[in-house]
Amino acid sequence: MLPPKITGNKNVNESILIAIALGVICTLGPLKIDFAAGLPTTLQSLLVVWFAQAFGLRVGLTSVLAYLVLGGLGFGVFSGGASGWQHFIGSNGGFLLAFPVGAFIAGSLAQIASTFALFTKAKLISSSFILFISQTAILALGLIWQSMLVGETISLGIIMDIFLPGLLIKTAIGTLALVIITRGLTRIKS
Repeated sequence: MLPPKITGNKNVNESILIAIALGVICTLGPLKIDFAAGLPTTLQSLLVVWFAQAFGLRVGLTSVLAYLVLGGLGFGVFSGGASGWQHFIGSNGGFLLAFPVGAFIAGSLAQIASTFALFTKAKLISSSFILFISQTAILALGLIWQSMLVGETISLGIIMDIFLPGLLIKTAIGTLALVIITRGLTRIKS
């Protein structure tokens, strides 16, 4: 999806898109959903990669970094309305620190995919793949962080049972949102 052109000025467009992305991430990021085994799943990892994929690497990465700074400064935008710099060194710190990595992966892969006709024709599949890969990177880095803090590793079977359902559901939600918004913008333009 190409970022929508709101004005004739690229910097103004990007600033508006950053504000929109930041507003949505800060609003929906704190929400928790229980998918499996009583483990809360948040939309944070989906949102930080979704905006990088939909609006481009610069917009996505800037909005994610602003989100992390706002949360660190005390705005209750992290999971469950949490905030503060201490969350960056706690058990969930690896997930927070991996958000810019996930946004970078999503934005970069989307940029690369837009240059190949095969990926632009198979937009649904390539979008799903990009969302899945970038969220998986966040999950892997977050779990590595947790295992280093706790001193125990989590088995692949437990990861598949506990985290995969939420990851797949978030990927499906993100893909559907991209398709719906892309089609809506296409109809508005025509």
